[in-house]
Amino acid sequence: MVFGKFDLSLTSVSNSRYFKRSNIIWRRRKSPVGFTFTTRESVDLTVVQVHKNNTTSEPYQPTKLLMSIFKACEHLGSAHSDSWYLMQTIEIKLLEHLPDNMTVDSFTLSDLVADTLKAFNTTAYVKYISFKGDIDKKEMREILR
Repeated sequence: MVFGKFDLSLTSVSNSRYFKRSNIIWRRRKSPVGFTFTTRESVDLTVVQVHKNNTTSEPYQPTKLLMSIFKACEHLGSAHSDSWYLMQTIEIKLLEHLPDNMTVDSFTLSDLVADTLKAFNTTAYVKYISFKGDIDKKEMREILR
C-alpha cells in the first residue's frame, strides 16, 4: 500500500501499541530514507449494513453519523472536535454490538448515539432525540429538570 510518498511494505515498524478502548493499533514507522511517521490502523466499518425501519438496508456511513452528532452538539464551542470523538466512542460501542453478519438496525444505532450523548451533554441528547422524533413534551420536561 502506498501512503503518500511511502510504500508501507518498504517501511520498518519500530514501535506498535494496541489501544484496547479504541480498537486501534498505533505504529511508528520509518521509511527507507529515514523519515519517521505514525499510522493508526482500525476496523473499516463501511462493511457494516444498517437495516432501516422500512426493511431496506444501506452501508454504514460514518459521515452521516458525524453530521447528526455535530448537529446535536453545534451549541458547544468545541462541537467539531467533540463530534469527532463522540463518533469514535459510538463506533467502539457499535463494534461491541455487531453480530457475525455485520448488520445493525437503525434503532440500535440511534440508541447508541442517544445513550452516548446523554452521558456527554444533556442539551445535545435532547436535540438529538428531538431530531429523531423519539420524545414527547412531557418526557422532555422531565429530562431538563
